[in-house]
Amino acid sequence: MYILNRELIDCEDFGISIKSPSIRYGLLVFDAINVECINDTILIFRLNEHIERFLLSCKHLGLKTEQDEISIREDCLNLIKNAKINKTMGLRLLAFYDKEASFLTDKKASIVIYLLDVQNMYLKNNDKLMISDYQKCINGMMPASIKTNATYAYFRIAVQKAIDCGFSDVIFLNTDGYVTESSRSNIFIISENKIITPPISSGVLKGITRDTIISIANNMHLVVEEKNICRTELYDANAVFTTGTSLGITKISQVDHVQYKTNELLEKIIQEYKNIIKDENNEWNTKVQK
Repeated sequence: MYILNRELIDCEDFGISIKSPSIRYGLLVFDAINVECINDTILIFRLNEHIERFLLSCKHLGLKTEQDEISIREDCLNLIKNAKINKTMGLRLLAFYDKEASFLTDKKASIVIYLLDVQNMYLKNNDKLMISDYQKCINGMMPASIKTNATYAYFRIAVQKAIDCGFSDVIFLNTDGYVTESSRSNIFIISENKIITPPISSGVLKGITRDTIISIANNMHLVVEEKNICRTELYDANAVFTTGTSLGITKISQVDHVQYKTNELLEKIIQEYKNIIKDENNEWNTKVQK
């Protein structure tokens, strides 16, 4: 079941032309939202923030759309109400050109909203990271704030190399030699009970789960620092973890040759995050009755 340009359709009866600039030039924007099924209630985590980021990505890439935040939110809720959900799912937003157009087209992009089973999408052992020799440019041509397939194509090359080396994902350093993020997640370290994560200015995505973890840590009265992290600090950390919409919080067991033990503070943060995304009364959750 999909919603394509505000119309509910129950099959994949739409396509995309090979002459589309989304195929030829990668002019495509997406976002991902976590959907929890709690008994007779569906909880959508931080829906408004994800829609806002989605439209900002469209703006940065120059994709014009007919829809605004209100109409996209209405469509998301409409899809959830009509779908039979009985487990955790991913809600996906996608802006693209389905027909032939030029590279600098000013035509309106189509928006499709759909649900995706995310439970079996990723590697089960996604906890061994390798520092990649591919770098992220802090002030590159592609802003880190844009969620587009062109960026992930670059990431895929690095991850494939990491898998060949026996790891499951990578950590990118920027051109200044500081830690940025993995291929699909933001990175945190725990060092002497401090929660540290790279600043947005280092070239990382302004992750919504990242922001959630910072809020959780502040509410736990922990010291939170957004600062540049060098390779040595990463190796010396008490714990390393990654955050993202689809994967939630992932405990990292190894970075390069360094292995990490179970960390009590990290376990508390993980539990608090799980409590929040399943809390019907939390202000971050949009509640939909089945």
